[in-house]
Amino acid sequence: MKSKRMKKEKLLFSVAMMMALAILITSCATVGKTAGGSSAAGDNTSSQESPESTAEAARTDAEGFLLDDLPDKLNFGDQEITFLAWDGQSYEEFSVEQPSGDIIDDAIFDRNIRVEGRLGVRINVKKTKGGSSDYQAYTTAVKGDISAGTGSEYDILAAYSRTTAMCAYMGLAKDLLTTAYFDIEKPWWPKTLTEQSTIGGKLYFCSGDISLSLFHNLDVIYFNKEMAKDFKIGPDSIYRLVDSGEWTLDKMISLCAGTYDDLDRDGKKSDGDRFGFICANTQSQPIVWGCGITAVNTDIDGRMTESDVFFGEKMQDVQEKLFGFINDTNDGLRASSTGTGNTAFAEGRCLFFCNIASYAMSKFKEAGISFGLLPPPKYNTDQDRYYSVEGNAFTLYALENSDGTDPDLCSAVLEALCSEGYRSVSPTVFEVAMKVRYADDYNTSRMYDLIRGGVVFDNGRIFSGVLDDIFTKTYNDQFKSGSTAWLAKAAVVREEAKRKLDDLNQTFAALNG
Repeated sequence: MKSKRMKKEKLLFSVAMMMALAILITSCATVGKTAGGSSAAGDNTSSQESPESTAEAARTDAEGFLLDDLPDKLNFGDQEITFLAWDGQSYEEFSVEQPSGDIIDDAIFDRNIRVEGRLGVRINVKKTKGGSSDYQAYTTAVKGDISAGTGSEYDILAAYSRTTAMCAYMGLAKDLLTTAYFDIEKPWWPKTLTEQSTIGGKLYFCSGDISLSLFHNLDVIYFNKEMAKDFKIGPDSIYRLVDSGEWTLDKMISLCAGTYDDLDRDGKKSDGDRFGFICANTQSQPIVWGCGITAVNTDIDGRMTESDVFFGEKMQDVQEKLFGFINDTNDGLRASSTGTGNTAFAEGRCLFFCNIASYAMSKFKEAGISFGLLPPPKYNTDQDRYYSVEGNAFTLYALENSDGTDPDLCSAVLEALCSEGYRSVSPTVFEVAMKVRYADDYNTSRMYDLIRGGVVFDNGRIFSGVLDDIFTKTYNDQFKSGSTAWLAKAAVVREEAKRKLDDLNQTFAALNG
């Protein structure tokens, strides 16, 4: 690596972190290839290196990070490749014009320079609106470009997750699996995303270490260390709960008991008071998904189906616990907006709070709060692992389905950018920025590893624009009402959800031919 990589004394810790990262990127349950190229657990081999293991070792860099399999002499003769990227982020993840001294920006700059020199390409990024409320403008721009045929301007689409999914649904994206250089088995492409998004044997979008937004939008639980100490809850004891598998929804609720204080002295529970837990509707969703509930499953034939668990008794039970806690005690608050909890936590008036990981960088550290990070709690101790659902505002990438798009060129650039990101940008962001600069103890750093290892995606969220947001909107409406009568409502909504998924599956079947 170049000068922007970690100092030598941190390299071993970085390698350990990347092994945890492989858990995220190869599967939610098993570790795939690691930086050292080790074989699966239980593989009984002799001490003498086999030709296969020697070849595997040859595909790692000097720090032990896995290299891609792009041909050494691959060169596209100074061709320009243009990204149509969304502009709704407060940070840069696509391109940086020149080094600035910012560790993350400089890592992105170096990544792009290396890929351009390696492949003989010029990366051009054109920004436009492409957030959740801008999908019509974005898809219109893509359709207009495709109509230009071989004269099209854009090659790679890079937008808010739901917007890119809408492009795929509208037939505006090419199948990545038919390209020459996209390698779905590599650890920089999250298997938890690629497996559930491969529909009818085709994959129309991807994300991974190419995307800084994956780091920013991990859903986590923050806790106020000083407030925990005030209530005789040692931060170390909370970490021990996580390590022992006993960090559950019931346990979180129990730790909130007695935390309420009517600070504004208005004689009622209100936004200005102190609470054990505050959440708005969207901020409560990670609690649900953390309990192992998903909205949509993808079956072995690549067909999307509604989840029995989402519409079943487990969801009912989670709502009874969470909503009952908020409804029946003063220690929890149902906020009308996300800003209520953000402000309360930054002001030291909330013990536990759920939001995306980037708030550690952008909000809470600046506020001077001593905080720790935890994964969303389990449903119960029988749950085998912790789950953290990816927030919606992450970037999905796709190849524009135009005659002017060279799929082999595009796949090579995506593969190179993502593999370079795996070796340089991700360690910089994760190790230096998030775990060192913004975490104030070793346990918080460990929790980052654990949270990343349990990340999950859900097509019910990714395709919510196509599905009229039926899953999350139904849940959000239930949360806002405070009602725990879920099963009766679910029985009605499930039929509509099934019809919408059938339509979605039929559309992709037609696209797949």
